[in-house]
Amino acid sequence: PFNGNRMTTYQSLTGREANHKIQPVRWKANTMIGNSAVIGNIDIEDGEEQRVREQSRIMWTRPFALDEFTLFRSRDIGASDTGEIKSLEFFGNSLFVIKDTNTYILDPNQNFREVGLVPNIGVDSGEASCVSSIGVICASSKQVSVLPSQQELSLPIRATWQAETFNNTKVGFSAKQNEIIVIPDSSTSGTTMWIYNINFKGWRKETYSSGNQISNIVLSDDME
Repeated sequence: PFNGNRMTTYQSLTGREANHKIQPVRWKANTMIGNSAVIGNIDIEDGEEQRVREQSRIMWTRPFALDEFTLFRSRDIGASDTGEIKSLEFFGNSLFVIKDTNTYILDPNQNFREVGLVPNIGVDSGEASCVSSIGVICASSKQVSVLPSQQELSLPIRATWQAETFNNTKVGFSAKQNEIIVIPDSSTSGTTMWIYNINFKGWRKETYSSGNQISNIVLSDDME
């Protein structure tokens, strides 16, 4: 007799047969929106090199089906500007698709339709953006900006900022201190860190030992 217990199977969780294979896909940018994954700058593993069109393409999954990417849930973003997708950030119910020099704003509730374009604001690397308390922070060799307001945070230090050496720029946010951390050069020769305090609206420059190893910016157990 039925005792209230029901087995969970691969098919019941995913809606696919166990032998149903989906073509593998690689990507260079990703984020989460609720229980769905979004990836960008993709490369479908079809035995050929990455196509230019794929560098501007995003794909997204159904909720809880994080391993299921299909062309039915994909869209080419700003393909005409030739820049490749560097990073994806979700803020204020919008998806920000950030390229080298332009940023596209998408509405996930409208099947990721483009609803806005921010020209001349982009990032130099895939780790040069993050979400903060005031919006999406984007860092490049030209400026440090916040979206969607398009405010240039680096304006008071622009000349000094543009004189920095840039190599795999990294950006992070400390919620505890309400500060934005920007490392222009994260290579072994880099020793400079710029920190913007959101409360006091000011920058300070710090240095660290060139022997330190720089990874992605992460929060420690004490939220620092």
